[in-house]
Amino acid sequence: MYEKGDRACQQMHYKEAESAFKSALSLSENDINKQLLTLEALAEVYHEEKKLPDEERTLISLTQLLEKKDQFPPIALAATYLRLSCIEFFLGSYDKAERYAKTATTLFTEACEPRCSNV
Repeated sequence: MYEKGDRACQQMHYKEAESAFKSALSLSENDINKQLLTLEALAEVYHEEKKLPDEERTLISLTQLLEKKDQFPPIALAATYLRLSCIEFFLGSYDKAERYAKTATTLFTEACEPRCSNV
């Protein structure tokens, strides 16, 4: 199902991609790696469709899984928090946007040198 969603996404058939990725997610059998890939792909579909609330919910689920995964690169988690911050900003939830941005900055600072462009 993931491959079907990926093909549909590449062809910009976002409704079909969304459906396939949701099916792939339900078939993932609690395999965290499959869930991570599928949630990231689903968030991209929502981003392309400009469905910010759906993208927000998907990214929150993604961050929850990333935080559970042992030794996952903190930069990836930081980038996801930064993405959430942008979504919240566009939704007008400025307190949430600030909170997510601060979390991202902390993670980037811990993972990179303080002068890193990410920070």
